[in-house]
Amino acid sequence: MANKKEYIDLDKLIEKTEPLLHASYRYHLERLKYNSNEQYIDSSLIETAEYNVKEIRSMLGGVPELLILGRDEDKPFYDTYVDSMINELIFSIKKSYDTMVQVMLYRRIECFSRYYEDQKLADLLVDIYKKEFWSHLEMAYIRLASTWDRIGRLLDFVYFNIRQYDKDGYLSTIQKINVNLIPMSVQLRESNAWKKVWDYSKSESVNGLKWLLSRRNLIVHQISLQEIEYFDVEDTEFYHSEHNHILENTVKKKLKPMSPNEEAKHLKKHIVITLELFEDIKELCNIGTELIPKLINSTR
Repeated sequence: MANKKEYIDLDKLIEKTEPLLHASYRYHLERLKYNSNEQYIDSSLIETAEYNVKEIRSMLGGVPELLILGRDEDKPFYDTYVDSMINELIFSIKKSYDTMVQVMLYRRIECFSRYYEDQKLADLLVDIYKKEFWSHLEMAYIRLASTWDRIGRLLDFVYFNIRQYDKDGYLSTIQKINVNLIPMSVQLRESNAWKKVWDYSKSESVNGLKWLLSRRNLIVHQISLQEIEYFDVEDTEFYHSEHNHILENTVKKKLKPMSPNEEAKHLKKHIVITLELFEDIKELCNIGTELIPKLINSTR
């Protein structure tokens, strides 16, 4: 005998789901109450990074936050490109941080099920929220990597006077500095700022920038993090490439997803490193504003 079709009683489903939604609401209120932004990252670190970005704006001739002119004084000229570049950088940092906060909120979603007695419905919502965790995690990696591309744009302007949005990515810019300017400047080569930024830039470890950018590129161009386990490069009778198998091996071994707690820990580490390095980015900008005019004059 054919199985009878089962019909869903929407009224009963809503009646069952409503307490679950209230529980979800209570859960998030508690998470927000006991997990302020300062607990994710030291607020003094954020304030210092904001101060350093403002110092960079002033150093490069951007518009000051407060301008007081005498009655007969002419309005000074400011480079609006600098303002545009710095504003985009600040916005990118904030979006990266805000997305990281969302990742942290969803990280402890397994605690949610204790709020509701119907385990099946609780598990259903927990599954949805776990997917939200991975979605926000991918977005956090994309936004943080984009922040570094904007840092590259800043250094491209300082050292090469390039005024073109997204002309090169960060790694391309830092490599140009390494090849063209490091051999010519002892001050730049031996500065702690350069050493710290360069070490992070070339690192392929899980807390290195190359790893972060590889993760971003993988997510944007090929596959989501949760699908890495099934990532496969197909060979055909017409086409075979050793590069594909190297890519497949690299993806599965080096870029594969970790546990939610590990992912959140490493994402936070990258955010912290980025904020800390703004002190060094400021110093590199300072060195660049002094070095480049000297190099130009020496070739005349």
